[in-house]
Amino acid sequence: MTLGFIGVQCATVYAKRNDEEWRDEGHLFKDGFTQAPVLDDDVWYYNYVLHPWVGSEYFLVARNRGYTFGQSLAYSAALSTIYEYGAENAIQQPSLNDLLVTPLAGALLGEWRYSLKEKIRADPASVPGARYWIALLDPLDISIGGYPDGQMRLYFNWKQDF
Repeated sequence: MTLGFIGVQCATVYAKRNDEEWRDEGHLFKDGFTQAPVLDDDVWYYNYVLHPWVGSEYFLVARNRGYTFGQSLAYSAALSTIYEYGAENAIQQPSLNDLLVTPLAGALLGEWRYSLKEKIRADPASVPGARYWIALLDPLDISIGGYPDGQMRLYFNWKQDF
């Protein structure tokens, strides 16, 4: 799963490598390690909607596999840092707000999604359409067959009991 996330991150940056609005002119990869992160000027919904959502996906991958809140936060922070310093650093200076908002807001959103999903799983008969709510709350994990037995499957896992 981690390698899949990193692959998607690299592909995203590769696709934007020639976009002048995305690329910092004159930025070199080594600059990311020799200069401080900067506050980016991305539109608000990137920084405060999309980044937390991605951070919550990172968080949920760990949380769904039995890691604690703190361990899942660390996993989300590690993936965010890998993205900022590994992939995105190839075309622009790492962003301080992305390094903070993605894992921190992502952990809060991810824990809310995880808790709600677990409440539904604990008593699915009390929630009409429980399996659909679970899929809505955690589409990534359910789409690879992450529930309920932890086995990886590359199909939508509707036949499993919740």
